Amino acid sequence: MKLLKKWLFPVLTCLIVAGAAVLPARVSQARDAQQFGQIHTEELKADALPVYEPLSLTDRMVLFTDRYSVQHPILSSNVGAYADDLTKLQQAQAVQELLTGSGIIPEWFFEDFDLHEHLAVSRLLLWDPAAGAVVQEPSVFYLFHWTYYTTPHSKSLSVSMDAETGLPIEVDIFDTNMSQWLPYGWDELQDMADRYFDMMGLVHGRDIEPMEPEDPDSKRYLNLYYSVIGTDVHYSVSRNPTALNFFLELDQEGTDFSSFYDG
Repeated sequence: MKLLKKWLFPVLTCLIVAGAAVLPARVSQARDAQQFGQIHTEELKADALPVYEPLSLTDRMVLFTDRYSVQHPILSSNVGAYADDLTKLQQAQAVQELLTGSGIIPEWFFEDFDLHEHLAVSRLLLWDPAAGAVVQEPSVFYLFHWTYYTTPHSKSLSVSMDAETGLPIEVDIFDTNMSQWLPYGWDELQDMADRYFDMMGLVHGRDIEPMEPEDPDSKRYLNLYYSVIGTDVHYSVSRNPTALNFFLELDQEGTDFSSFYDG
C-alpha cells in the first residue's frame, strides 16, 4: 500500500500533463470536423469569372486576313489530315451544296472530283496575341482544296471556310473551261459578286461598299473591290479567262509590306 501511494501521485501528474498537451488538439479537431462537415455557400459574382466573347463574322474575317500583316502579327496553327474520310466528305458536301445552291459554281463542276484522290482538307487555328480578353478561344477555319489536272482540261477549287458559320470567306476557282459556264464580262462579274455577298449575308451599305482601286490601271482588268465597313480589309473579286477569285485583302495604307520583299 505504501508502494502504491508512493507511485500514484507521480503517475497522476504525468497523466494530467499529457492530457493538457493533447486536449487542445482534440478540441480543435472536433471543432474543425463540425465546421467543415457543413455546407457553406457564398455568392459567386459573375464579373469575377473570365468571360469569353465570341468574335463576329467580320472580326474573324479581319483575323483571317491579319495573319499576313507585319504590323499586327497573328498566331496560327495549320493542322493537316485532322479528320477521317467521313468527316471530310460531310464538310466537303456542305461546301459544295452552298456554292452550287448560291449559283457560284455549277453542280457538274464537281463530277470529276474524288474524295480520296482530289480533295485535301486542313484546319487553321488563329489567335490574336494583342487581344485584351482574359479567355481567348482560337478562331477555327477549314481549308478545302480540290484539284483535277488532265490534258487539256484542268480545274481546281480552294475554299477557306469559317467554322463558326460554315461560310466560305474566300473562294479561288480555276477552270480551263470556265467560259462555258461564266461569260467574260463586267456585268457577269458584278452579278457573281452580288450572289457571293448574298450567300455570305453581307449587305451593301451595312457590311460592304464598293471602293475604287488605288491603281488606275487595274480598271483595265475585270476586278471589283468592296471595303468591309469598319475594318482595314476589303474584298477583291477578280476574273480572268480561266479563274474567278473572291479574296480578302489588307488595305495598303494600313499595312507595311516592305519586309516581304527585303532580300
